[in-house]
This record gives sequence, C-alpha cells and structure tokens, in this order.
Amino acid sequence: GIDERIKASRVRNSIACCMMGIYLLQSVFKKHGLELGTETGVTINELNQSIIDTAYEDLLSGYSSSRSVVDMTLERFNDMAAAGALINGVDYIVTKGTRLALNINRIYHSFLSYIREEGSISEYIPEKNYFITQLKHTKYFSDHRPVWFQKQQIKAYCLDIPAILNSGIDISAILGYATNCNSFEADEEEKVYRLY
Repeated sequence: GIDERIKASRVRNSIACCMMGIYLLQSVFKKHGLELGTETGVTINELNQSIIDTAYEDLLSGYSSSRSVVDMTLERFNDMAAAGALINGVDYIVTKGTRLALNINRIYHSFLSYIREEGSISEYIPEKNYFITQLKHTKYFSDHRPVWFQKQQIKAYCLDIPAILNSGIDISAILGYATNCNSFEADEEEKVYRLY
C-alpha cells in the first residue's frame, strides 16, 4: 500500500499510477516467460517502496501534504528576515501574541527582487494581487486590518501563527528564533513567546 504519511490525494494517485505501471510491466515479463525480479535484480516491493520514497522526498520535500506556493513564499519571507532583508516592525510584526501581520505592499517588491537575484522567480507568484488572493484562501489567513508599523497605521494581512506552524511552515527567523519550530505558545500577559 501507499505510505500513510502521504496525505495529498494528487501525490497518492500518482504513486498508484506508477505502481500500476510496474504491475503491468511485470505481466509483460510473465507473458514472455520471464520474472521481473530475476531479470532486473529488483523485487516488486523494492520498486514500489522506491516510488513511495521518491514521491515523499522529491514531490513533498518530506512533508505529508504538498506545499502551496503561498506556503513556500512565507518560508522565503522567513529566509529574507534571517538575511536582514525584511525588518521586524517595518515589514512584519507579531500582534496580539499569536498573529503575524505582514505589510505586503512593502514586502512583495523586496521579495520579487530577492527571488530574481537568485533566479527562482518562476517558482513563485510574480503578481502581488494574485498572491494576496491565494493568501486569503489559506487556513492560516486571519484578516486584513489596520496595524501599527513604526507609528504609522497600515492595512496588513494578518496570519494565525499557530496555524502557520501547524502547517509545517518555518517562520522561526520572523519570530526571532534560529531553529525550526513545531508549536507556538504565547503568554499575552508577559509578552513572552515560546517555541517548542
């Protein structure tokens, strides 16, 4: 069967099609009086496991479900924050303990320059408004509201930090931590942020 770690139906269906191809190939070998395992030196189970492992590592990058372009973009924002290309309080800010407010109008221009320089622009959404539309459909989107950035109120796109982290998205640099995080807890009274 297909590994239960793989949740994305598109990937599961692709694996099933590849496995079916292996079984069809096995039937061709049998029709000609040959054994697939003997002729190739690889068993059906080894071939199937190889398909699953490759899908898990290459298609899903080790995650249980496929990553959206918005998920990958947030991780690029995190890389930019780690590199000092995004500034806390100017480009983004954590509000109410568990909400990440993004100044998309300011961030997106820098983001496009950043990915152009590294030559990966084709992997991302080059149009800011289309990115915003996609962002609004994520499970971690909270709202679009005025937020204070350096004594200036700007309409920001607010995201739920626990939902981001539960999606496996690394925003550790944005939150001010150097390690990948699995869960997030905020103590609103003390304004202390803990990552576990």
